Amino acid sequence: MSHQEPDAKIFACSQSVYLAEQIAKSYGMPLGKVTFSRYSDGEFQPSYEESIRGIRVFIVCSTFPSSDNLMELLLMIDAAKRASARHITAVIPYFGWARQDRKDKPRVPIGAKLVANLLDANPQKEKSTVSRPTPVKPVEKKKNEITPTPVTTTTGNLTAPTPESSMPASSLGGSSTGDPKTISISQAQCSVPEPFYPNLSRRMGEEGKTMVRLFINESGVVEKVALAQSSGIHRLDQAALDAGMRVRCKPFIEFGKAIKVTAIQPYIFRLE
Repeated sequence: MSHQEPDAKIFACSQSVYLAEQIAKSYGMPLGKVTFSRYSDGEFQPSYEESIRGIRVFIVCSTFPSSDNLMELLLMIDAAKRASARHITAVIPYFGWARQDRKDKPRVPIGAKLVANLLDANPQKEKSTVSRPTPVKPVEKKKNEITPTPVTTTTGNLTAPTPESSMPASSLGGSSTGDPKTISISQAQCSVPEPFYPNLSRRMGEEGKTMVRLFINESGVVEKVALAQSSGIHRLDQAALDAGMRVRCKPFIEFGKAIKVTAIQPYIFRLE
């Protein structure tokens, strides 16, 4: 009989073990095993003593001072990422440094935002590759080769080209390269649900505007989304992208045929 791993496991920092045990008990599973190695200078290192590859991990950890509690959580999150956990959720019953959620006078930090950015950071950056340009060989003209010169004759007044003849193919009902046609969001006739305002952004007073590009297929379904303009706040951008995937549109008909299109949908996050 094969052993089946659970879909989720619950772990705890050293100061939140009791609460995590109660949560795990209600969930119907034992608390995950974590050991902490401590050194003479005060440094410590957490270690997961069981496999978490491909599963969802919940880390219960309050971050009240001293800063060791916050550091425990950051190290456990990093260890879970490197152990290939599928999802990592930090459960923070007491969010330390929350009093510093805004500037109440000049030259002071916003500690709550700093901590949130530390928890939300993604250290894995895509490696950039630089390709060496291929040298272009000069084209040698053959001897006795005559390059014909086009001859144009004009009679009467010069006539300006019509807009249709001067516009590229991409603006005339699609692209010659097969890219979807760009239309306005009103032309797309979409049902646009409101985005979820992240609770942490509400608490920290974060506001902004995110522009999301929707890629709509022939059936009016949003196949994928992309960030057209960032609000400067990752949490708000992600909420806007999630909302974009829930948009539903009518098929866009051109010349009697449904085609793929793209449209840009703005999302404004403003606290009232």
